[in-house]
Amino acid sequence: ISYRELKRLDSVSRSPIYALLGESVDGVAVIRAFAAQKSLLCRLTDMLDIQQHAYFLTCAAQSWLAVRLELIGTLIVTFAALSAVLEHTRSGADGTFAGLAGLSISYALSVTQSLNWSVRMASDMEANMVAVERVEEYSNIQSEGLRSTPVDAKLPQVWPPKGAIEFTEVRLRYRPGLPFVLKGLNLTIPPGSKIGVVGRT
Repeated sequence: ISYRELKRLDSVSRSPIYALLGESVDGVAVIRAFAAQKSLLCRLTDMLDIQQHAYFLTCAAQSWLAVRLELIGTLIVTFAALSAVLEHTRSGADGTFAGLAGLSISYALSVTQSLNWSVRMASDMEANMVAVERVEEYSNIQSEGLRSTPVDAKLPQVWPPKGAIEFTEVRLRYRPGLPFVLKGLNLTIPPGSKIGVVGRT
């Protein structure tokens, strides 16, 4: 599994935590009234455990990459130093050679740091593109309809005069492509009556 996928798992597992915290703030009076603090804390703890698993794996992947990059850098510096030593023993001592050997080792160290930085930045950029993917996903969600339409302005002031509501064989779903949640609903509400609609959602 890649670092990007781990970052995606981390982001996806973080969203329910934020949602639960927001709902808890909004419904703090209800939670207190029903003494549901313990069950809420258990749910939050379970969600945090799931999120921390993903976060730990993300940190472990970063550490794995860091160790491998440092190993590659160490090999480059070692190769540069060995090349300098072997060249020195083969060609003999020279005043300019010592300066060139030091320069090559210095460049090998800077190449190591540049390689380390560039690979880390590339992997971080790829992982952080998960946030862009999520924004794009939210921007493609179908928007809700308008609350008012131009027809509303043409209605008379006392509309409707009777106020009766009648549903005949109504079939409703949350959005196109989903199964119907109401099938064949027949309902007549007489004028002047007060009703309440209660459901699980």
